[in-house]
Amino acid sequence: MTAFIRGLPANEEECWHRLLRYVGHWTALGFGLFAVVRRADDRIIGEVGFADFRRGLGHDFDSYPEAAWMFCGAAHGQGYAVEAMTAAISWFEAAHRHEKTVCIIDPDNSGSIRLAAKLGFVKFGTSMYRGAAVTMLARTPAGAG
Repeated sequence: MTAFIRGLPANEEECWHRLLRYVGHWTALGFGLFAVVRRADDRIIGEVGFADFRRGLGHDFDSYPEAAWMFCGAAHGQGYAVEAMTAAISWFEAAHRHEKTVCIIDPDNSGSIRLAAKLGFVKFGTSMYRGAAVTMLARTPAGAG
């Protein structure tokens, strides 16, 4: 789940900070991340949604809500990400009006790059984030622009 994000499992402190960050997004902005739960066994297999992470990647990125998704390895390749992100995008675009959304992906993460393309994200640049190269993508809602 974390290979392209940070490489190591989170410790208790990091998990707690993440939880508070997520609650803060919903409280302050009216959007955030959803847990993705597999119906067959009620197991949390990932998270999807939108955030304002203020990554410092410049106006063309930081001015827009950032799409985010992360799934455990056992969920990869089964369609969960497409289904969950499609639902998250539909909800977000109905509830919030933004001219576009953005995301960043490690250029070696071919699975996420394919997912982003299926969701309508298009590459608009590259940058460095925390010492690593990232691909920057954007998505314009249907009927916008």
